[in-house]
Amino acid sequence: MKGVIGEVVRCVGSGKESDIYLALSPSGERIALKVYRVYESFFRKKSCVRYMRGDHRFKSFRRSSSGIIRVWCRKEYRNLVRAFKAGVRVPRPIAFCENVLAMEFIGEDYPAPSLAKWQGSASDYETLLDSVIENIRIMYRRARLVHGDLSEYNILVWEGEPYIIDWGSAVTASAPNAEALLERDVTRVLTFFSKYVSVPSVGEIIKYIVE
Repeated sequence: MKGVIGEVVRCVGSGKESDIYLALSPSGERIALKVYRVYESFFRKKSCVRYMRGDHRFKSFRRSSSGIIRVWCRKEYRNLVRAFKAGVRVPRPIAFCENVLAMEFIGEDYPAPSLAKWQGSASDYETLLDSVIENIRIMYRRARLVHGDLSEYNILVWEGEPYIIDWGSAVTASAPNAEALLERDVTRVLTFFSKYVSVPSVGEIIKYIVE
């Protein structure tokens, strides 16, 4: 990523199929580098292919794990761009190359805490719940995307606002499995928040998002 990355500072976290690094741009801007692990079983077993079926943007690709990773990285970047332009609160996408994705770093020296690790008052959780639901609605209605793997682990909380991350699994709203994935996303979100505040039913929220 010539001209994008000036220095890689350190590894700041690991996910199911990738490692996250804090990097600096040539001008000193903090950048998050998501580096997909080439030999991760998620890609070797082709578990990710189910999130590509029915998506016209990714009709053909090499079925090797390395080929799938490149497509997955490009898919996450394109989903991020689409969500960002629609007004969903996400890290600003910067660039991608092979198995590396560069985006805005949410946090300071280390990433902002995930919703699973964040703590606040009941009113804080109510505010966050409203914001997360609104972002899912914008995601569906404006970006025409469904996240597909949304939970308290891929929502960061920074300066009182939720940032949705991990967009590789996102599918278009017209994909055959979009409805089932949307229901799963909403169910997971409401299940988490129900530990702290009263929540609406899954059906109510899906109706608000879709109609």
